[in-house]
Amino acid sequence: MQIRRRELAAPVMDLTPLIDVLFQVLVFLIMTSSFVNLGTIPVNLPNSSTSGLAESVPSVVLESKGTLRLGDRPIEAAQLTVELTALLSGLDDKNVSVIADRDVPLKLLITAMDSIRSAGGEGVMVVTEN
Repeated sequence: MQIRRRELAAPVMDLTPLIDVLFQVLVFLIMTSSFVNLGTIPVNLPNSSTSGLAESVPSVVLESKGTLRLGDRPIEAAQLTVELTALLSGLDDKNVSVIADRDVPLKLLITAMDSIRSAGGEGVMVVTEN
């Protein structure tokens, strides 16, 4: 009489519970990270000891009163893109420096940077104090 040996099946690891747990962790992280309010963090911008400004780079000056200057000339925010497009068209270096007063609203700074990029500016340099 011969005794047959049963063939043992290879062990199979079920990945479904692992995927379920990872999905729940991912959902938890997404839900908790959306409640972080960055507006409540006070930010004091630092000074820079290595800042410098090239002389040939056009500059946009943002004053605390909300006025704009292109170089030394006052300019309206609506005309900034048009004036910069004409100015940058004759230059090989398309970098523009932004000199902003520390009390300038962030919205004005972002608007100026958008205008610079719309005018063809390839690099925006924010000037800081030494």
